[in-house]
Amino acid sequence: MGAVRGDYFGAFQQPELASLSTAQKLDPGRWHPEYRFWFIVEGDGSPLACVNSDGILRTPDGTLFDIGTLYRKSARDMWAPVAAVRAHMERVGLVPTP
Repeated sequence: MGAVRGDYFGAFQQPELASLSTAQKLDPGRWHPEYRFWFIVEGDGSPLACVNSDGILRTPDGTLFDIGTLYRKSARDMWAPVAAVRAHMERVGLVPTP
């Protein structure tokens, strides 16, 4: 059985993520809500962002980005969502300004 990275879920202010921080073990034969989330982590540090299978990216400060909407609004420029998220992460101090 797999283990849930509760510390990753607990790093976020959003209740839907924080509530998953208490799950301990997963049964590999069943679907679990935790499987819908992927985390962006640098090294052994805290997660910088969380992306779910619906294309919503969350940052630990509580900001949400709809990656699909940003992509479509930019005439399908894949760098537009990346730039928007990066600019926000720099502004709130999650990543250094280059």
